[in-house]
Amino acid sequence: MLNHSILHQAAAAILLLSAAALAAPKLSTKRELSFDYNSRKVLGVNLGGWFVLEPWITPSIFSDWASTTTVVDEYTYTKTLGKAEATSRLTNHWKTWITQDDFNQIAAAGMNHVRIPIGYWAVAPIDGDPFVQGQLPILDQAIVWARNASLKVMIDLHGGSTPSSALVRKTASTTVAAAGPSAGNKARQSPKP
Repeated sequence: MLNHSILHQAAAAILLLSAAALAAPKLSTKRELSFDYNSRKVLGVNLGGWFVLEPWITPSIFSDWASTTTVVDEYTYTKTLGKAEATSRLTNHWKTWITQDDFNQIAAAGMNHVRIPIGYWAVAPIDGDPFVQGQLPILDQAIVWARNASLKVMIDLHGGSTPSSALVRKTASTTVAAAGPSAGNKARQSPKP
């Protein structure tokens, strides 16, 4: 059973989305897709390691712990550093990892889409989690950069905040298991924080 905090967050999100939908101006004509998914091939690249840290994509961020196994993901990174230091380091990373020039180069290489993973904690943080926020204004800027480069954006809400979602964290054994039908989802043993 979901805890009440998560249910309240979900209800608040639904209410906010409903209010936004009601306040949005009504279009008098049907808006056409700006990309014909029926006849054009999606050619894209993943911008991983930007808003969701993964040591294999961004090893330099984890270099302070290269000789240990205490910091293995964004959860243990932010927990180890604390909110203030993690926010400072991650804000710098978010602002410099990808730029307008990267989007321009992606488009020049013939791509027409970018996939941007972002963690649930950027949108709906859970009390007690060490994750930090501040990604959304930079994600907004990324969408502008993509538009300027004539790229489409696929936003991937990464991880999940409930046991039924894509990431399950069992604190007793610190087993992190990716669930679901996706290829490559495997349980791994992470060290105790």
